[in-house]
Amino acid sequence: MWEKIATHTKDDEELKDVLNAVHFGWESDHAQSLKPYYHFRGDITEIDGVLVKGPKVIIPKTLQGDMLKKIHEGHLGIEKCQARARQVMYWPNINNDIENHIGRCGTCQKHRYKQAKEPMEQHEIPEKPWRKIGADLFTLFGKNFLVVVDYTSNYTEVAKLEDLSSTNTLSHMKSIMARHGLPSVVVSDNGPQFSSLEFRQFAMQYGFKHVTSSPEYPQSNGKAEKAVQIVKRLLKKAKENYEDPYLALLNYRISPLSGSDRSPGEISMNRKLRTKLPSAEEHVTMHKLPDIKQKRYYDHGSNQLKPLETTDTVRVRGDGVWSEKAQVLARVAPNSYLVELERGKGFTKKQTSSAKDTRESRVRSSTTEPLRSTRHTSKRHYDHVSRHVHQPTLLYCCKLSTQKHGFRQFFAFDFVKNDEIERIAPACLAEWTLTSNALKTERTNIIQQADRIQEEKRMTRKLRSLRKQLATVTFRNL
Repeated sequence: MWEKIATHTKDDEELKDVLNAVHFGWESDHAQSLKPYYHFRGDITEIDGVLVKGPKVIIPKTLQGDMLKKIHEGHLGIEKCQARARQVMYWPNINNDIENHIGRCGTCQKHRYKQAKEPMEQHEIPEKPWRKIGADLFTLFGKNFLVVVDYTSNYTEVAKLEDLSSTNTLSHMKSIMARHGLPSVVVSDNGPQFSSLEFRQFAMQYGFKHVTSSPEYPQSNGKAEKAVQIVKRLLKKAKENYEDPYLALLNYRISPLSGSDRSPGEISMNRKLRTKLPSAEEHVTMHKLPDIKQKRYYDHGSNQLKPLETTDTVRVRGDGVWSEKAQVLARVAPNSYLVELERGKGFTKKQTSSAKDTRESRVRSSTTEPLRSTRHTSKRHYDHVSRHVHQPTLLYCCKLSTQKHGFRQFFAFDFVKNDEIERIAPACLAEWTLTSNALKTERTNIIQQADRIQEEKRMTRKLRSLRKQLATVTFRNL
């Protein structure tokens, strides 16, 4: 190698002049023009035809390419290669040549370190909620879910997907937009559901701008990614403790945001959502005044009915006739009563054209009571068909029952009180009183039996779940 360097040094025009200057001195004008060698001429010597600068060998131009390959053996980085070369060899601009050589190495470029992160560019947050939203998909418990989060309020919507098709994803997104309004910007990743032709057409139809995050850089869709983490954690905890996942989502939505006293639900809906926690606002909230005009129309031609009393005998109207007798057991709501039919079935009915006199010869057509104001009553039509009658009363009732567990079913019928009820024989009233007491005892037994059955079902479901988990653990251990 040394002889090869000496031979190429003699053939190099510039190094040949440097070699002559070393032998005969640096006083000539030509020797002084040999830059940069002239500046460190005191360090240059010759050893067996090879120029050296201190301990470093001066490499002629024809061998610099080979030396660069030897320096880069092992594909070390730029700084390591430069440090190695500076210890043993020299030529002008050696550092730049090493940097350029390594920059052209495909292997080094492929396996180079990641670039330093750039300064954060935050998303613009709109002042109004649901103007900018983020969307993402995730899989949990073998099921697929869609998460949509509002950038302003952090309010999160979760939808279970039947499949991962674009059509199904768009269907749920349309449902969410129908509740909260159309956004101006939708941010998502480049998943097939969001990069499909259907989604582009959906964006054009609904008039929003679709912004996608960079591939392999989920941080640019960080709002949706964070929402996915929160929802996953909530669902996992709810399943582990056999709790309602919808209540878990509600509790998150009504929890105040960090650094604020307002919750996502309050910011999104401009109201506080009601939860299971007690709140003083429920007892001081001002109610909207009823529609007085609607009530006035409804009450036209109505008649205030006399309230029914317990043990009153009434007749139930069904199929347009007063077909069955019944006894009033209790008042369950304004103008609503629990009654016992003659055939042993209980009913709850509202006070309209239902109750009648027990004397069929005195039965007349019925009428309605004045309207208790609501916003959902077709008053004008109802007043048109109502007529005046003597002592009509509405009853409304219900009773739990299924054939499977031997309970009896309550249905709804109408009936009216008779003002001749006071003339019924005392023996008949006593009989109805006994029936009423027996019914109350039976109701208590039914409720207790229903509670026991519900508890047994709950324990059975829990036992099945534990057996399934035990079987899974056993299978994994095998």
